Amino acid sequence: MASKTSSWVSHHLIEPVACTPAAGWEKGQVENQVGNLRDQLFRPKPRVTSLTELNGWLEDQCIAYARRTSIQSSRTARSRGIPG
Repeated sequence: MASKTSSWVSHHLIEPVACTPAAGWEKGQVENQVGNLRDQLFRPKPRVTSLTELNGWLEDQCIAYARRTSIQSSRTARSRGIPG
């Protein structure tokens, strides 16, 4: 892993996962998910007066999104007989 990438990954505490080789459809799927999230979070455009306010608003939105999707994932799993 390149030095810049390694330091970025370490700073943000993430584990990079590459797309599956020979599965070109994954790129389009990821781009679709990014677009969906952008539409949910930034349309209409949030009105804030500072970067600090934007970061607080975005954190609240991300937490709410995670709770909504977690609940939906649990319901879907239970409906399929998968323990949640």
